[in-house]
Amino acid sequence: LLCHLIGFRQTDELKNSSLLGSLFENFVLGQIIQAACNKGKKANLFFYRDHWGREVNFIQPVGEKFHLYECKWSANPNTNLKIFSEIESLVGKKNILSKNIFSTAT
Repeated sequence: LLCHLIGFRQTDELKNSSLLGSLFENFVLGQIIQAACNKGKKANLFFYRDHWGREVNFIQPVGEKFHLYECKWSANPNTNLKIFSEIESLVGKKNILSKNIFSTAT
C-alpha cells in the first residue's frame, strides 16, 4: 500500500529509489509491532542517534535491559556493527538481551 501511495508502479522503481532503505525499516518496524501485538504486548520501541550521527534503528527496553535492532538493505550486511558495542559500553554488556540485524539475507 505504501509503495502504491508513493507512486511506485514497478518493482524497479522501488529498487532504484533513495527511499528503499527507509521503506525496509518501516516494514521491519511493522513486523516487530505485529509480533508484540500477537503476544498481547505493547511494542515499546525507541530510536537512538548520538551527536556523531551513529544510530540504532530500534531499541526495545525490557525492564532495565534492551534488545537492539538494525535494518540493512543488503544481502551481506556487516554483522559486527560498532554501534552495538558502543551501546553495550553505555548500558553494560549484561544489559543487552539481543543484537538483531534484519537484512535481505534474513
